[in-house]
Amino acid sequence: MPKVSYIEAIADFFKVPIDYFFDRDVDLGVNIGHQIKGNGNKVSGNITLSECQKEIEHLKELLKEKERTIQILMDKT
Repeated sequence: MPKVSYIEAIADFFKVPIDYFFDRDVDLGVNIGHQIKGNGNKVSGNITLSECQKEIEHLKELLKEKERTIQILMDKT
């Protein structure tokens, strides 16, 4: 398990909240024209199909970054 200081440093480097690395419901402040709430894993709101597709692409990119970060952390241990 990585030290909290490592997670904080990684969060600061990627300019994401530390909650990004944990499965918690938080308001990310993502605004694509409608109110969106969630933690990147679960999103709710009243959005159109095209906006939903944009959000899906955004979430896919976030997932890639999470996976890359996890691999970096695993390689350090």
